[in-house]
Amino acid sequence: MPIEVEKLKKLVEEKKKKRPTIEAPAKVGELEEKPEEIERVAVERIVERLRRKEAPEEVEVEARLAAIRPSVGEAAVKRKLDFSKVRFDVRASRAVLLAGSIYNTFSRPIGAFASWLGNFPLAGTLQSDLESAAIKLTVEQFLIVSVVASAGLGAMIALLTWLLAGDVIIIPALGIWSGVVIALLLGAVVFVLSGVGMLFWPSMQATTRANRINKVLPFALRQLSTQVRAGTGLHKSIRSIAHAGYGPLSEEFQRVLDEMERGASTEEALQNMSRRTRSTGLKKALSQMVRAMATGGNLSDIISSIADDISFELTMRVRDFTEKLNLVGVVYIMVSVVAPVVVAILSAVTQIPVFGGGINFSVVAITYIAMLMFLVLILVFTKRIEPE
Repeated sequence: MPIEVEKLKKLVEEKKKKRPTIEAPAKVGELEEKPEEIERVAVERIVERLRRKEAPEEVEVEARLAAIRPSVGEAAVKRKLDFSKVRFDVRASRAVLLAGSIYNTFSRPIGAFASWLGNFPLAGTLQSDLESAAIKLTVEQFLIVSVVASAGLGAMIALLTWLLAGDVIIIPALGIWSGVVIALLLGAVVFVLSGVGMLFWPSMQATTRANRINKVLPFALRQLSTQVRAGTGLHKSIRSIAHAGYGPLSEEFQRVLDEMERGASTEEALQNMSRRTRSTGLKKALSQMVRAMATGGNLSDIISSIADDISFELTMRVRDFTEKLNLVGVVYIMVSVVAPVVVAILSAVTQIPVFGGGINFSVVAITYIAMLMFLVLILVFTKRIEPE
C-alpha cells in the first residue's frame, strides 16, 4: 500500500512539472492536497485488483453459461423435419431401398403422413431410440419407411377383407359396394394404427438390445479387467472386446473404436457409448471407467468390482425368478391338468338321468378354449419375468 501511494505522488509531481495543455482532472488536485484521499483511492484500486485476480470460478462459469444460453435455447427447440432432402444409402437393406423408391414416386402423400406422425410425442425421442437400437436411419428415413410399411399392410388387409368377406357382409344402403367400403375402411384403420405403432418399435428394439448386453456384460468386463491388469493398453483391450463375439456389446465397442479413429478421445467415445445405450450396468461401468481415467485410479480393479456387482445383481434376479416360478408352476399344473379333468368329470356326471340333463357342448368347448388362452397368458407372463 505505501508503494502505491508513492507512485501516485510521483505521477502528480511529473504532471505538474510537464504542465500539459489539457488540464488535469480535478481529482488529481484534490489528491495532491489530501494525502489521506490518495491513500483511500490506492486501497480501493488494490482491493479491486485482488477481486479480479481471485474471482471465484462460479462467477466465471456463470458468465460463460450466460454467453452461450441463447444458442443452447435454440438447440433445445425440437428439430423440424425436412423430407425434401431425404436420400437413402445404396448400402441399405432391400426393404429400405424399396421404401425409398416408393417414396420417390409418391413423395407428397407419404411425406405428408410422415410429417403427421412426426408431430406425435413419441417422435420426440426417435433419434435417441434409433441410436440405442443401432438402427442406421435418420428420423425422416424411419418415418418414411414406417409409412410405406403401414400402407402395404393396410392394402393387404383391405384386399383380404374384400376377397373373403365382400360377399358375406352386405349393407342394404350400399348394396354391392358394401364389401369395397368395408375393406377400404378396415384398411385405413390398419394403416393409421400400424403407422402409430411403428413409433414404439425403436424403443422396444433398444430395450431388447440392452437386455442382450446385460447377459454378457459381466464376462466382457472381467476380460477387459484381466487384460488391463496384465499390462495391455486400453485401446487394445477395447479392440479385443469388439472382436470377442459378445453380440451387441461387441458392436458398441466397435463403434467406440470407429469414433476414436475419427479423432475422438477415449473419454469422449466412452461417454457417447454411455449416452446411447439403455443398459444401466454398462452405463455404470463406463462412468466409472471415465472417472478412473480422469483421476488416475486403478482401472482394472474398478472394472473387476463393477463386474462382480453386476454378477451379484443377476444372481439375485435369478433367485427371485426361481421363487416366482414355483408359484407359476403350480398354477400352470392346475389349469393344464386338473381343470380339464374336472370339466370332463362334471360333463360326464351331468349326463346321468338323475341330474335331469347335461352340460351343453358349446359351454364345454368355450371352457376348454378359455383354459388354453389362460395357459398362453401364463407362458407369456413367465417369459416377461425371466431375468436377463
